[in-house]
Amino acid sequence: MVMGAGALTLQIVAEAFQGAPQAAQSQSVDFFEAKVRPVLAANCYDCHAEEQMGGLRLDSREVLLKGGRSGPALVPGDPDKSLLI
Repeated sequence: MVMGAGALTLQIVAEAFQGAPQAAQSQSVDFFEAKVRPVLAANCYDCHAEEQMGGLRLDSREVLLKGGRSGPALVPGDPDKSLLI
């Protein structure tokens, strides 16, 4: 699972998508692709991509928001309810 700086990165990305201007969203996508996706790919994708361990996939924003059997992995603007964080 993502921990430390990776969790903070996911929090920043989740918050950045909520009501942000288009330019900020574009920067968030670039940040996600450069900094977050590599962390997820290295630590999480083996079990949480096509295999969907626990019903949870982590390979797109939409499935992060949907979550798995335990609920949403990310809740934009609310890291306390974001199970991944």
